[in-house]
Amino acid sequence: MSRVRALLPAATTLALAFATACSPRGAGLEIDPARPACSIPKVVTVRWNLPPDQVLPASLMVNGPGKPMKSWRRATTHVGEADTGAWASDGLTITLVSNAGKPLARRTLTRAPCDDV
Repeated sequence: MSRVRALLPAATTLALAFATACSPRGAGLEIDPARPACSIPKVVTVRWNLPPDQVLPASLMVNGPGKPMKSWRRATTHVGEADTGAWASDGLTITLVSNAGKPLARRTLTRAPCDDV
């Protein structure tokens, strides 16, 4: 199940969605902001949580549309967060993968609509 909270920045009417991905295996993955407004590529924060019995390390894999997955970083703690560089763009998918190679959770970054100004 996922939950979504909308955040309204003071200087704009665009809303950014903050989404959590949960999986049947009990792992969670978030991208914040989940829908950045207009200016991408940009830095986003990736947060993960793994069940206490999950063997560490897990892997955070990234891929763009039509691109193969590649390793981005290791999740060496059950709960953590990391910022991407200024390379996160529309369609970027982050997958949390167990030590055994099984996908645990996945999120995809999507761009919010931009005003034509």
